[in-house]
Amino acid sequence: MTMPATPPPAPPNPHAPVGAVLRAPATGAQVRVGVMGSAAEVQDPAVAAQCRTLGRVLAERGACLLTGACPGLPHEAVIGAYEAGGHVVGISPATSLREHVE
Repeated sequence: MTMPATPPPAPPNPHAPVGAVLRAPATGAQVRVGVMGSAAEVQDPAVAAQCRTLGRVLAERGACLLTGACPGLPHEAVIGAYEAGGHVVGISPATSLREHVE
């Protein structure tokens, strides 16, 4: 008698309660999504709104948002995630706090 193949894991539930942590099926670790992009001043309000929506949706799904801790488009995603109560990690390329803020 042959055993049936193990079915693939179910996709994340888009209707999970806000604040639930999205976990990788294989490891159980929180899913982390990196948002990288230009640190230049955002010129197009529609693009900024899309980035904020991306951050909000990631937070609502329980993913952790990773950025380079700089201004620009990634920061717009941070604002969206923050407003939705999400978990955000910024990894600064600076070698000191002074370098980061100047």
